[in-house]
Amino acid sequence: MKANVKVAALVCALGGLAPLALAQTQEHPWLDTQTKIELTAAAGAISADAWTTRSWISQQMACDAQGTCIQPSESNPLAQPFVRNDAGAATLSAASFSGLVLGNWILRKHSLARHAMNWGVAGFETWMAVRNANLHLKTPILYMQPSLSSPGRTP
Repeated sequence: MKANVKVAALVCALGGLAPLALAQTQEHPWLDTQTKIELTAAAGAISADAWTTRSWISQQMACDAQGTCIQPSESNPLAQPFVRNDAGAATLSAASFSGLVLGNWILRKHSLARHAMNWGVAGFETWMAVRNANLHLKTPILYMQPSLSSPGRTP
């Protein structure tokens, strides 16, 4: 036990707090009330991100009064193939939440790392949902068009 504490302290001094969280080996129930609350918050954030992403990319082309047009798209290149249709987006959301639950089970003995991971995912997904909503709501859309080269486009 003394060797683990010394190694954890050395690693912590060299590389941050995450290894110290992994050095904690107390046995905790992995699906306690706090974890359930965190997973619920993360599930809500993942759902909000999925909904705002689908509403943002469902637009064909967004153009402003000066004629500047942007094509709405997913910013994550790994998720782009999945969010092209509703089934892919639902699969991506389910896989994200399943990965989070699996991560909770893997880190079941390390409660600090588990809780940090849960709140980190919930915070990141909330940030992405707010970002998508701002992109969707603040884009001045005066007219919609299928492409930049469509006939009748006026700047």
